[in-house]
Amino acid sequence: MICPKCRDVASFHEHRDKTFSTLLGDVRVEIRHYYQCDHCHHGHFPGDAALGLAGRRISLGAEAVVTLAGTLTNFGQAARKILPKMAGIRFRESTVERTAEANGERLGKLWEQGHTMASARDWHWNRDARLQQVAYISIDATGVGQQGLGGTKVE
Repeated sequence: MICPKCRDVASFHEHRDKTFSTLLGDVRVEIRHYYQCDHCHHGHFPGDAALGLAGRRISLGAEAVVTLAGTLTNFGQAARKILPKMAGIRFRESTVERTAEANGERLGKLWEQGHTMASARDWHWNRDARLQQVAYISIDATGVGQQGLGGTKVE
């Protein structure tokens, strides 16, 4: 096995177990191969990296749901009400806060580097009664009034 830190040879050291929180509940992995580099003494779990779990306690799917819940309301409400009801998972408020803020920081860094979350494309804008292109936006997350066909009100 090659050490991901110094690229020298890492040798098998032992098996270590760990419990990961997933959208399906806690999953305990009992046989995780732990390798350690004789040169730099860095240790790693290649299986964790292959599953996208390296350095994590929460699976990528659960992390996405926790982050979304943390953006919908305050972290306490997300932990106590949203996550148990919508996904059947339970995390402490501090876990929701750390997870959402870490992903927000990661997203901010990507934006600073010029990354986008999707490929650039033309928008197909709606047209109002005068055939002007319009977009409906909301800044308070409570609702967006829209105009129906021929300028009628949409209920």
